[in-house]
Amino acid sequence: MRNYHLARAGCHACSPGQACRRSSACAITDPILNRDYVSQFRALSAVLFTAFTLGFGTVVARGQDLARDIASDNRGALLFQRMLQADSTLTLEGDQVTEVNRNGRHIHSTQHVIQNGLSGKRVTYVSPPGMVGAVVVDDGTTVWRYYPRRNALEQGQSQLSKQRMHVPQTLRALKRGNIVVTVAQNETVAGRPCTVIQVHRRGDPGPWREFWVDNATGAPLQTVQHQPNGSRDAVTYFTRVSFNVPIAANAFSPPSTSQGVTVSPLNDPNQGMSASAVAGQAGFRPMEPTYLPLGFRFQSAGVSRFRNKSIMTQRFTNGQNTLSLFQTPAMRFVDRAPTYPRPDTVTMVIGGYRIVLVGNLSRDEMTRIITSVR
Repeated sequence: MRNYHLARAGCHACSPGQACRRSSACAITDPILNRDYVSQFRALSAVLFTAFTLGFGTVVARGQDLARDIASDNRGALLFQRMLQADSTLTLEGDQVTEVNRNGRHIHSTQHVIQNGLSGKRVTYVSPPGMVGAVVVDDGTTVWRYYPRRNALEQGQSQLSKQRMHVPQTLRALKRGNIVVTVAQNETVAGRPCTVIQVHRRGDPGPWREFWVDNATGAPLQTVQHQPNGSRDAVTYFTRVSFNVPIAANAFSPPSTSQGVTVSPLNDPNQGMSASAVAGQAGFRPMEPTYLPLGFRFQSAGVSRFRNKSIMTQRFTNGQNTLSLFQTPAMRFVDRAPTYPRPDTVTMVIGGYRIVLVGNLSRDEMTRIITSVR
């Protein structure tokens, strides 16, 4: 298996509460304040509950040229479809490693995982020391995150329930050719032969993902998320896994907590920064639609780099469908009327910026949205 360790792991040489003897960037901080521990736990939890299932509706493309080259790869599409089905139905138990880069900091952890398809999942942290005992439980209706060092419990809407809603949308996009999949190579994860597939969405220059699909079961045993510039910002892989195992009746019950636990609402891990908050990173003012179909609301914003240009991404959702709006400086400053390069994509030039809207709505609705951008 390839070595996908992204950077130095968190310092394991220090005792809790001690200053790091190796680096001032150590992830283990004061156990009372423990702010880094909380932010790391939240970042890792978000990755763990979306890595296998792509956060459905936000599967993205590396570029139109690559998408065009691999669109006819039917074997890849069949493997991807099989993977989605396996992840929705299989029961498993195992140990995995997760590595995430967030805001220049590397987060490394190991977890014990119990999963019953998209009906229940339990993730218990084994390392690093600052996260030992932290747990995320999703029973298909509610998700809980328990921070034992702070005796704090967060709870919110199930992430698995959201993924169940998005599976049909993803399969429709795959059938229409809006998602393209290619087979890369064969490798081994946790001692099991796997086929590596690369998954992209047409017309979206954002992140794209690779999956190591178990040949025997179809389950995703390793996931890597790539940025357009080629960097990897999230990796998760099993080191040991067993399938079709018996699961205890209380496996997906709320976490056991200590007396006096503090309970608070769970912040949605998909709720990103506002468009205005990322304007400084992009270097230009965000343009936003003044019209959205009934039920759609702003979800998140971000900035990426592609071919030495900043691309601002805004996402809007109604809970079942996702709209992605991309903005980047145009090569020509002359406004251009909407064009339709693909059934799910409309693009135009407004005020010196190229605007691209990607979604599965009708052409009339897509046109109305993009022409309302100001």
